[in-house]
Amino acid sequence: MKKNITKFLSKAVSLLLCCGLAVTVLTSCGERTLEMNTSGVTNNKVTHQGVIEYHGGYYIVDKFGINYKTNIDNKDMVIVAHTSKENGEVQKNFAIDDKYIYFISAYKDASKMLYRGTIDGKKRTKIYVRDKINIIACYKNKIYFTDERNMIIYIDADTKEKVEVAEAVGKGFVQYNNCIFFTDSSKKLVVYNCDDNAVIPVTENNSAGYSATDNGVAIAENISGDKKSTKYQFSFFTYSKAEIRNMAAAETAAKYTVFSNNLAFANEKTSLKTCGLNNGEEKEYSYKKQGKLIYNTGLDNNVYYLNENTCLKFEPTAETPNELTVDFKKNKIDYNNVIAIVNDNKAIALENGYYEVVNIN
Repeated sequence: MKKNITKFLSKAVSLLLCCGLAVTVLTSCGERTLEMNTSGVTNNKVTHQGVIEYHGGYYIVDKFGINYKTNIDNKDMVIVAHTSKENGEVQKNFAIDDKYIYFISAYKDASKMLYRGTIDGKKRTKIYVRDKINIIACYKNKIYFTDERNMIIYIDADTKEKVEVAEAVGKGFVQYNNCIFFTDSSKKLVVYNCDDNAVIPVTENNSAGYSATDNGVAIAENISGDKKSTKYQFSFFTYSKAEIRNMAAAETAAKYTVFSNNLAFANEKTSLKTCGLNNGEEKEYSYKKQGKLIYNTGLDNNVYYLNENTCLKFEPTAETPNELTVDFKKNKIDYNNVIAIVNDNKAIALENGYYEVVNIN
């Protein structure tokens, strides 16, 4: 039974068991205990960028559909979700767990279809049809998505039982283990718990941006109160303690959209800007034209910035980049077509609708 939460006791957080955290909340039926799973990354991944690394193998979307390679160097591939006139065009937003691959097929002048497919690509089963579908998470044999109403919906992959979570409506959905973070209609950051359908607030002010990292959710709130200026108050929601930790404030003209454990990133017209979450210190890496920022937790938790013959790699806790040795020009690579960096010396690029694994150095 779904329960409406009327008040969140933000101070009542205690570490109880190694498998999770207990967060005390009030509901219409009184106090309850909500467990947040912090025991490690569960066996599932979601991407909106068209590539997932899973147990050493790679799932990559192109005109064929979703292709599987047992490792990045293997020339052989298996198509696990076919694109065709009959099957529809497979979208780059998909998810995978140990049992199934979940993907969306788009048909011309028709609704989109959500499928559950077998890992070997031999069978697909239609489980939902809607004009708009956005896969946001998968957890314990359930696939979580939103439609044009921006409401969290989940379906049991085996029984096809569908549940709509009316209390969880918003945008910007990102998953960590059993929790899905998003902004509600008031632009405040909240979290939905997949284990007991609870929805609890995380921030009191409007959230301008956030990313789920390996240690927690990095958050930026615009506290300027002036539409012509931007002042970010950074904070960090830690998985280990399930609480908000206030960090630095920074008055800036840059629009920060991606976050690691220590940095905020803004892709400007002729530069990459970073801002320290701990000290509010801004740095700028200048170039002749706009680069490309890559952050895909379906692959890893590193942030990459590409520009001309440049690839900057920011590891999750790093405050300065590791500059990878690359030669895009020699290898005839348009960095704007790169969708992933693998093992620091290979890239996955889409050319004319087909993916290529290419050397970058």
